[in-house]
Amino acid sequence: MARFNAKLAAKIAGIQDDSEGYLRDLMAQGYTFCQWAKGPTACSHCVMLHGRRWRLVDFVANLRFSAPIFERSHCNCKCSIIVSGPGQVDEQVYAY
Repeated sequence: MARFNAKLAAKIAGIQDDSEGYLRDLMAQGYTFCQWAKGPTACSHCVMLHGRRWRLVDFVANLRFSAPIFERSHCNCKCSIIVSGPGQVDEQVYAY
């Protein structure tokens, strides 16, 4: 049963959080960092992530479900990440 649940979770996360391709595209354009931005109804876990920074290459590495934002938070998360890089205009990326 746990194996079925893991497959279902992967499918749901991949459907709801389609940010991976866009984040990889931004990386190819020279964006290098991302920072967590809590949403208006953030849970306590997401509030703790607020302001945390990652190198973009690390944020999209070793994903279990190909869902970068949800893998650090939860399904249906309304938070976002701010993606930045030298000489680039900041981009706000949502999972949905």
